[in-house]
Amino acid sequence: MILWPEILPDGRNASSLSSGGHAEAARIRRALLETGEWRVLVEGAATRAMRERALIYARAGALLAASFDPARLSLSGKPAPVLDGVLVDPSSGCSADALSGSGILVYRRANGGRPRAPVVDRRE
Repeated sequence: MILWPEILPDGRNASSLSSGGHAEAARIRRALLETGEWRVLVEGAATRAMRERALIYARAGALLAASFDPARLSLSGKPAPVLDGVLVDPSSGCSADALSGSGILVYRRANGGRPRAPVVDRRE
C-alpha cells in the first residue's frame, strides 16, 4: 500500500511510504518524476520528512537523519540518531511526529507522555 506521496520542492522528485501491514515491511521510496523510476531508500522504516539534502525517518521508535543525494536518488553515509522514544504504530511503522520547514519537531513519546515541541538547531 502506498501512503503519503509527496512532490518535493525541486519539482523533479517525489517520495512516498509503502506499508506491508507491519513496521518491518514499511519502506520509504523516492521517484524521479521524469522517468517514473522508484527506488527504495530505507527498508523497515517509515514517516519520512525530506529537507533539502536530508531524510528524517523513524525506525523502531527512534528518529534518524541521513544525507540524501537528489541527483542519484540515494542516501549517503550512516544515519545519525535524532531522538529516541517516539510513539510508533506497529501495524504501519508510522511514528507520531511532524517536522516543520523551520526545524520545529513535534512528537508523541512512546510511554504515553504529553506531546512535546523541542526546537532543533539545524546548524549543530
